Amino acid sequence: MTVASSEPLASQPHPQPHAADAVNPARRYFVFALKCVVTLGTLYWVVCAVSVEQLAKIIVNADWRWLLLALGIFWMAQGVSALRYVYITRTLNCPVPYRLSIRLHFIGLWFNQVFPTGLGGDVVKVLMLKPLIGAGKAFRTTVLDRASGMIFLLASVVVLLPFYFSVFPQAAQAWALGAFAAAALAGAAILNRLAKFLMPFAERSAAAVEILQVFTSLSAFCRRKPLFQQVWTSAIVHVNGILAYALAGMALGLELSFADYLLITPLVFLVALIPVSYAGWGIREVGSVMLFGLVGVAPEQATAMSMLFGMMLIVAGLPGVVLLPSYKTQINARGSSDKSLHKICEFQTNIGKQQ
Repeated sequence: MTVASSEPLASQPHPQPHAADAVNPARRYFVFALKCVVTLGTLYWVVCAVSVEQLAKIIVNADWRWLLLALGIFWMAQGVSALRYVYITRTLNCPVPYRLSIRLHFIGLWFNQVFPTGLGGDVVKVLMLKPLIGAGKAFRTTVLDRASGMIFLLASVVVLLPFYFSVFPQAAQAWALGAFAAAALAGAAILNRLAKFLMPFAERSAAAVEILQVFTSLSAFCRRKPLFQQVWTSAIVHVNGILAYALAGMALGLELSFADYLLITPLVFLVALIPVSYAGWGIREVGSVMLFGLVGVAPEQATAMSMLFGMMLIVAGLPGVVLLPSYKTQINARGSSDKSLHKICEFQTNIGKQQ
């Protein structure tokens, strides 16, 4: 079994980035514009599919006590998620203290809501961890943290596959879902085995090397203790996310069983992670309408539930706004020369002024 190297990052040779690895500004703006178009287009599709007047009435009449409870549960899950990241850094011999982890977690959660994808906070997290543990390990640990939750989600789909046959109108759809989840898990396992053999072919690209090292590092979590740590923390985060979504449904008075939420909500989360819209908006609502429609939820109710959950995510990330200025002070005190990090802090300061 291959275990991730414990050598300090500075002692490990890394290929120099080539011009091809640089981000083309024109391409970046094009992708941003495309995601805005997708967001607006999907939201327009939802608006056309529902009664706007009824949608507004449903949201206004929501029982906000359930939403406050959902927010509290979601915050609790973020605390466990931050602990999961601490376990990952310990396993890869670049320990990050829990206090710092939870601060960076909430900062990243906020930027997930204001950057063009639901993964933008991960980029911010990598940049902020770079001065502490190095760029390579900051990237690997952050991606592995996201991968841990994704692997648990896909594994839960495979385990619960027999129950999906009662949700989808056609058995072929349930089989397709199970095949997708199983193929994704198998693909990760295969790449874990092949990564070290593919490394020589990827030496010309620093990005490719880092991605392959992520898959190589997966072996470190096959041991009993690291595996148990990832399973129990991911399980709590997974269930709490579903429970928060279910409470949003209860705030609307939906009469669904927890089993319905347990089966459908992870699929909505999976759809929302597709990086083709702004912070998951639009595509999450489409996924909610289509998937919860399978269990008899009206489009207006499914849309309202998704929108309330999205609003809750924004509120849940607000602690990150409070924590970022203190991190900016630490950056200035260290005299960090990372221009990207300073730009992020300036970006947030500008948002604060606009608000």
